[in-house]
Amino acid sequence: MDSTYILDANILLSGLLSQKPFYEILTQRNKIYVPEFGYTELGIYSNLILKRSKLEFPKLKAFTLRFVSGITVVPEFIYAGASTQSAMQWCADIDLKDTAYVALAIELECTLLTRDKPLQDGLKKKGFDPVMLFDEFVRSLIHQE
Repeated sequence: MDSTYILDANILLSGLLSQKPFYEILTQRNKIYVPEFGYTELGIYSNLILKRSKLEFPKLKAFTLRFVSGITVVPEFIYAGASTQSAMQWCADIDLKDTAYVALAIELECTLLTRDKPLQDGLKKKGFDPVMLFDEFVRSLIHQE
């Protein structure tokens, strides 16, 4: 592993809901970035995370802190400007709420990992290649080992 990736909120949410050790390993062995908007989106689902967790709160808290300790939250002003303008064009007829993730991928010149198939398909169709479905990413890691 040991690469740089942008994670979108659906991967953060899935990591917190599943509490699988893979998510901790992912954030510890790679440089992982999330736009600040990603944590805002995650906040919307905090009650769902608390409700669906199979862990008692102290264990959920410990897992969450380990998981997020390897994630760097990037303030919007870092990728605002040209990267955001470009991302808006890429996301225009797909989903504008994903602009921050695409802008950060452009700004940091790294791959956006997502579970949003319409986003990935739409971006690829337009020629934006640094995007990968999370399940494909996981499968590629399994084949490397």
